[in-house]
Amino acid sequence: MKLSGHEDVRQRRLLQACTALLILAGLLPGVARASPVQPYIPTSFYPVGSGITFDPTYSDESMNAAWDFDANGEPLMHSYAQSVFLRQSGWMEKSFLVRGGQIAWFILFSSDYGTFADGHPGNREAYRDLRYMLKQWWFARPAKHPPRDLLPATDTGASQTRIIPKLGDGPFVVMSARWGGTQEVEAIAFSSPGLLSRTKMLTMLARQVRYAVGLAGPLPQPLPQRRRAACPAQRRGGQALRGS
Repeated sequence: MKLSGHEDVRQRRLLQACTALLILAGLLPGVARASPVQPYIPTSFYPVGSGITFDPTYSDESMNAAWDFDANGEPLMHSYAQSVFLRQSGWMEKSFLVRGGQIAWFILFSSDYGTFADGHPGNREAYRDLRYMLKQWWFARPAKHPPRDLLPATDTGASQTRIIPKLGDGPFVVMSARWGGTQEVEAIAFSSPGLLSRTKMLTMLARQVRYAVGLAGPLPQPLPQRRRAACPAQRRGGQALRGS
């Protein structure tokens, strides 16, 4: 699939933003790789030899800077700041591997959201906003064979798996899931094709998402509770932000 000029520029921005996040995490070659806190997701869920770092209290500001917007304030994966969705707390875990000139990395954000004054769940709006950005900004197509068991069969949440077209020597795989009325996971993976196949990337990222979904209980050290606000849909005087 040939990328248009706009798509190519956007994908290079995404790659630069994710690379910057990995640099800050100390996961690139030549930088200390040890995480001061034991990660939630087992190391066996990542490619052998990966450097892993984990932040158990990942702030709104950090997520905005790393995932929602780039250094120029242009949108990456969200069109609104996390505070708009009433994000209350969360954690982040990521890995990076270099082998024979090939690279592979995985990044996962897990968040707990509040509820708007009208009872509308913030996690649903965050999920819809990501879906909107993937479809309208990145032109990401649904995976042909997505994992269908990211959530327990009894949960009434939703999940999605999309592929951002090939850039350079490998595509991006993005997954997200919302459940329980308050919680959501957003994750991304990238690999050179000579290191991990797309099928292997999908399998490994799905396993990480399932594990994050399966973690029971509240997230550690939640951020201060915010006053309930109107749902973004109400601010626009209409329907929910991004469809059903």
